[in-house]
Amino acid sequence: GQPILLTGSISEIHEQKMLEESLRETQQLYALAVSGSRDAIWDYNLITGHRDMSTRVEEMLGYPRRQVLEADFAKQLIHPDDRTARDQALEDHLSGRKPFYQAEFRLKHKSGKYLWFLSRGKAIMNEKGEPVRITGSLSDIQNQKQLQQELVIMNHKLQVQQVELQRLLSLQQATLDALPDKVFKIRKDGTITFVHVPSTAVLFQKEIPAEGQNLFQFSSWSRNFERWIAEAAAANQMLVREFEYELEDGHYHFEVRINNAGNNEVLLVIRNITDRKRVERELVKNEMKYASLMENMQIGLLEVDNQEVIQHAHPRFCEMVGYTNDELVGRSAHELLSANPEDHLRKEILTKRQQGVSSIYEKVIRKKNGDLLHVLISGTPITNDKGEVIGSVGIHYDISDQKKTEQLLEEAKQAGRIGYFEIDLEQSKIFWDRTTRNIYEVDDEFEPSLESGIAFYKPGPSREKMRTVVQNAISLGLPVADDFEVITARNNSRWVKIVARVQMRNGKPALIAGLNVDITESKQAEQTIRQYLAFNETVISSIQDGFYMLDSDWRLVFVNDVACNYIRKTRTELLGQNVWEALPNEKERFFQTFEDVKTSKVPHSMINLHEVAGEKFWLEISIYPTRENGITVLFRDITSIKKVEEANLALQGRYEAVVNNTNQIVYEWDLTSDA
Repeated sequence: GQPILLTGSISEIHEQKMLEESLRETQQLYALAVSGSRDAIWDYNLITGHRDMSTRVEEMLGYPRRQVLEADFAKQLIHPDDRTARDQALEDHLSGRKPFYQAEFRLKHKSGKYLWFLSRGKAIMNEKGEPVRITGSLSDIQNQKQLQQELVIMNHKLQVQQVELQRLLSLQQATLDALPDKVFKIRKDGTITFVHVPSTAVLFQKEIPAEGQNLFQFSSWSRNFERWIAEAAAANQMLVREFEYELEDGHYHFEVRINNAGNNEVLLVIRNITDRKRVERELVKNEMKYASLMENMQIGLLEVDNQEVIQHAHPRFCEMVGYTNDELVGRSAHELLSANPEDHLRKEILTKRQQGVSSIYEKVIRKKNGDLLHVLISGTPITNDKGEVIGSVGIHYDISDQKKTEQLLEEAKQAGRIGYFEIDLEQSKIFWDRTTRNIYEVDDEFEPSLESGIAFYKPGPSREKMRTVVQNAISLGLPVADDFEVITARNNSRWVKIVARVQMRNGKPALIAGLNVDITESKQAEQTIRQYLAFNETVISSIQDGFYMLDSDWRLVFVNDVACNYIRKTRTELLGQNVWEALPNEKERFFQTFEDVKTSKVPHSMINLHEVAGEKFWLEISIYPTRENGITVLFRDITSIKKVEEANLALQGRYEAVVNNTNQIVYEWDLTSDA
């Protein structure tokens, strides 16, 4: 009954134990990854139908995990509009058409709200290449979707703002083109950086300084400019001086206004005042008149009959398209010039023209050399003495530069890159996606913190503003929507738009989620436009005549300093106001004239006696239509000329009275003439 023999075997299980230990470590790492992930991990056995998902899904959707794992229930959670696209994405992957499964869709939360999620996965294949199992993750992207929608709204507002800036720039540029003055912008050493000389200018018939040349070297007429510029800089205000110049056809007088243009540059606005000087010196009766604004605006006129056969092309139009008048007359305007033979708008325009209705529209025409030209056309019917429409005249404005600018702004807007970030305030963790890292030019090893992130913002206004918005978000839960200048890890300057929202837990800010948008090119385009606006406003403000601009609703959209002085109101009091409310005493006198110019699109000039605060003065007023169905008004004080004329008339009357009542011989001898 006692054991006498023990039999057994010894096997080496070291490798098995190592594998079991490795498996336990892998399972532990997987469990840690799942518990620490912000995503829900899911698994689906395509053979047995078994489904599994991490408990993170309960936080995401509010349902118990076991309920979500029920196939029918899970399918009902998907928004009806998203089911087809989600099923197609899964089928594309399982069939081998796509290497991964990825789909965005909405799931119904227990609260009844639909939230956006991103589901990604990859199938496991058997030895036959057939899918037997698929594993993946479910990510909450509700914040990104909401922020993207807010970004769309903000981009729309930015686009509206940029269009408004472009419209204002076009208005100011049209005004600059219409000015009769010679404009030079120069550095203080005399180097010319900008030249504007009207086609009708009398000055510099032989000598026209160009950009890059030194103005002080044209000693024949600019010998005093260097001294005057120094005087203007010392006084830190606009300086007005006069000079004379001898040309082959006579002696001329000019007035120059010297004004600071910023960036160590000055602006010279030169006007020919020879006629004014001649009135003062010789007591002449004739008055100076403004040159035609239409001529200076460089518009092209084309006249056609009812069949669109060209009857006459004005010189400026010929310059625009490269044809001579003889090459155009008798040809079909549509067949010769239209860049779009299938122009569907053409029939509607012709019908309106036959009905005697004017219209304004844009069109692309083809020049003689094949180049395309964007034009804004204001078409008006031509009638005979019986009131019958016999053709039309089209006023063509070259808007090619405007179109290029609009394209630049659109490209700048579309070029923005969008990155996502999160700041977990409870765990003090920050997440940057790859696009955000690319914007700040950091590598994958960089671990952002609150302080290191703020350090990217350029010292000064941008950094201080970022500190303020972060503090407001952390302490008050306020959203963020603003532009900032940053210096990247590679020391490059960029502009970013930050759009972020704060998620609250238990009444306290817990998470800041937002988007980084690279708007560098858009900012540069906007700054370029603003520089042009500032420069053009300096030019317009420097002219010595009164000038203001009205939109189609009679609102004042621009008023220069001279006009403000005459009206006795500040620019702040006038801009945006209805002109008839701002100047109620002028409505009876000018409303019908202004209305006629708006309606007929024909400029009008007049001379009127005005009285403001008991002071009387004579004004020569010129009214011009604008493209936007508004008007521009330029006026100058001719009181001194009128007084000289009145003195001359009185003197002439006394002279004739003496001559007519004497029996002596009275004669005149002009020593400057051979007659």
